[in-house]
Amino acid sequence: MVPVVKQKTCESCGKIFLCHQEEGCWCSAVEVDSAVRQRIQSEYRDCICEGCLRAAATRPKLG
Repeated sequence: MVPVVKQKTCESCGKIFLCHQEEGCWCSAVEVDSAVRQRIQSEYRDCICEGCLRAAATRPKLG
């Protein structure tokens, strides 16, 4: 099976990055709280880059 790597554009910052869909993407190594993950999924239709994902994961919780 040939690994699937797609070039994507981050919907948050516009940076171009690679998504490794079939072989376990880098994003699976970023710990994201379930509430943060839901917020990201509601705000964006597709993946966001590593920098934006890490920033969202470490942003203090509101409320």
